[in-house]
Amino acid sequence: MSGQRWAYTGAMLGALLSIGANIAHALTPPAGAADDWTPQPGAVALASAWPVLVLVAVEILIRVQWPTGARWTAVQWVGLLPVAAVAAIVSYRHMSGLMLSYGEDPVTAHLGPIGIDGLMVISAAALVAAAPGERPVSAPVPGERIPGERTAERPVTDRERVAERITSVRAPIPRERPVSVSERAAERVSERTAERVAWVREHDASVAQIIRQWHVSRATAQRYRKSASLIHH
Repeated sequence: MSGQRWAYTGAMLGALLSIGANIAHALTPPAGAADDWTPQPGAVALASAWPVLVLVAVEILIRVQWPTGARWTAVQWVGLLPVAAVAAIVSYRHMSGLMLSYGEDPVTAHLGPIGIDGLMVISAAALVAAAPGERPVSAPVPGERIPGERTAERPVTDRERVAERITSVRAPIPRERPVSVSERAAERVSERTAERVAWVREHDASVAQIIRQWHVSRATAQRYRKSASLIHH
């Protein structure tokens, strides 16, 4: 059985046990009750409502994508959280009182309800964690560089500027027909030339430096130098 099914099972089991225990407590005669004592229908209905309120409040707290800000934080922790806490406390006292009336020892009577309601709450949280699309998409951290995006704080280098300009003026090969081997080779040569011209522009390299850098002929080095001088900022 998958983890999501276990979470559903835990939530349903915790809710049913909690509701059943609360109703059973409402049906149990209090100490010193008369022989003709009968439970009040309203008390039975309220007893079944407390576990449901706990589950609904928890679902709202963890499923709703609350906006940021002090006002919404106050709504969560000052408004909704006390509602869940009150419902949980009342449900706990009902179950604890029921277990004491059955003759359970105090330790079991006080710890048992925590296990029942705790199972219901943690299973509800597990369902949210396992549900696709429930996790909020994290926003980019201020100042964090997105891959492929050029940040405004970093200046554009000469190499990037020259490479962009050479790429923009180079005529693309039409893709309506198959690209030949020679055309692919020409594309690679053009890209290599653009990178080299960008390097010359960035370093203001002389003809001799270009020859030492790539071991090209003087004519090729002069052509790189001339291309770099023709591209302005």
